[in-house]
Amino acid sequence: MESSPYRTLSWLQDLHKLPKELLVSIALINLLYAAYSLSLSILKNRPTILIIALVIANSIWSINCLRLAYNYADIASLFGLLHLLGEAIFVGTLAYLEWRWRGALVKR
Repeated sequence: MESSPYRTLSWLQDLHKLPKELLVSIALINLLYAAYSLSLSILKNRPTILIIALVIANSIWSINCLRLAYNYADIASLFGLLHLLGEAIFVGTLAYLEWRWRGALVKR
């Protein structure tokens, strides 16, 4: 019998119809983003370069999600495609807002 994380991964793979390795990669990237964002949020003085790095990373990830949706369109489920496209829109919007409000994000 498989342990719980592997059952969950199989369930997610069945839901998304995407390779397990891709789902694990997406999860790890989201965890890295969360850790970086949290570290920025607790800084009293955020250097502009760190905000710019966040904007660049979010822009790249947004474009990558669109690329993944395109590349896996023939095998992904509707849910899997909506997840990738939704993440692209969400993260792209974050990048836009972070860029627009970068001055406010630097100062507290």
